[in-house]
Amino acid sequence: MRLSVVVMFGRGRPRGRDELTRTPPICGDLRVEHRNDSTRNRAVRVARLMVLNDANDDLLPPLESVELVSMSPVAFTLSGVERMDGVYFAQSWLVRQAPAEREFDPAKLHPATRRRLGIQPRL
Repeated sequence: MRLSVVVMFGRGRPRGRDELTRTPPICGDLRVEHRNDSTRNRAVRVARLMVLNDANDDLLPPLESVELVSMSPVAFTLSGVERMDGVYFAQSWLVRQAPAEREFDPAKLHPATRRRLGIQPRL
């Protein structure tokens, strides 16, 4: 499922409201799974935001020890920790459904736009 994520903290510190509203959300495929963590010698619940249609590339550092902390009809928040350079920082993700990708239909474009793009009208 295509979801959009807004990262709420930067290196463990809350980001300001202005910064949160100016930053565009990151869209990808959200997965929550258990992983064995050899550093902590236990299984850890991990949230990963992955590139759509690609099972291996993460868009964000994984969110470890993740918990669902709040939920509404339009969004939910996941909280946990992220590891950066061997150091753990607090992190939360605000998750919403991503906007639908718009299909490109040349027939619906204005005639001047079609001419500018070099698209010939269908007869």
